[in-house]
Parts: sequence; structure tokens; C-alpha cells
Amino acid sequence: MSAEHWLTSPGFLSRPGILARGKGRKSTSAGEPRSGHNPRNLGQEKNCMTAKILVDTNVLVYAYDHSAKEKQQTAIDTLDALIHTGAGALSTQVLAEFFHVATRKLSPPMSRGEAYERVVNLFKTWRVLSVTGLVVLEAARAAAEYNLPFWDAQIWATAKLNQIAVIFTEDAPAPYLEGIRYANPFDPQFKLKEWVV
Repeated sequence: MSAEHWLTSPGFLSRPGILARGKGRKSTSAGEPRSGHNPRNLGQEKNCMTAKILVDTNVLVYAYDHSAKEKQQTAIDTLDALIHTGAGALSTQVLAEFFHVATRKLSPPMSRGEAYERVVNLFKTWRVLSVTGLVVLEAARAAAEYNLPFWDAQIWATAKLNQIAVIFTEDAPAPYLEGIRYANPFDPQFKLKEWVV
């Protein structure tokens, strides 16, 4: 699936205050979509290029946050470049956190059905790295050794164990941590062309 599909999927950027409501989609009484998605088939369309940059949840969420227009545009430009070049990856943790934040903290929040549709689309479009038992163990070590919040340590551990040298995040604990470099796409000094070719 191409990046263009991600940017032009039904409803993406289509209504003020929220991104990604699919037009004409029906939901069950529990609010879950009846879109015909079979979770067993989702990974078949993922970008198979080797990723160099792991995207943290905050960058992904800003792409859907109309309350922060400048950061929203920066996030969209950054994600678009990562998709088009195949340089970016997400993790299962990032997708889970995105669903949580999108349905609770965006203003207005997404319905669970539309957040599900976004997660399906992200899963199909991006290389998605799994949080394994070894990732959890490495995250726990880093949290203990460097006094990191566990969820931040788990993002770091996912990058480290998947040999991804850079994490794009607004919340960097340090410029570097055991060979993993952090970069803030929202920093005025940040130049996307230096990271994505």
C-alpha cells in the first residue's frame, strides 16, 4: 500500500477537529466497524522496505490533532516523507497508544470505530514492529538503569532490538541512549531532509 493511499484514505483530513472518519461506514451497536477487515490478513500489504526511524506516538497523534495546526502540519510532512521513502516504522505499542489517545484525548475524540479504521490503515501502510518479551525485558532494564518511564523505555528497546538507530519523538530522554539517537521533528532546528532522503 502506498503512502498516497494513507493520505487519501476515506475522510483523512476531511472534517475539522478530527482526522480519518470513513464516509459511509456502518458500525455495530457496540461501535465497532463492519468494514470487512480480517485481522489475519492485515500484514499482507505492509511496506517491506527496511526502516531506519521509529516513530513515537506523539508524532503520530499530532497528525490528527487540529488544535495544534503547526505541529499537525509538521507531523503530516514528517510521516508522509517516512512513508514515501520507506524509512519509518511504528510499533504495536505506538498503535495501541494511538488508539487510546485518539479516543480519549483528541478534541473531539474519535469514536472507537473510526480509531479502529485508522489503526487498520496504519498497520497496512507502515512497517509495524512487535513488542516481544525480549523488548519488555530490555525496556525494564533501561527503565531501571536510566530511570526512564517504562513506556518510553519500551519505545527505545523496540528500536534497539530491531536495529533502528533513530527515534522521532517530542519527548526525548537524552540526545543518545546506548547508540539510539533521538530527534524531535517539532524542534525549530530540525531539518527533515537531513533525516529522510
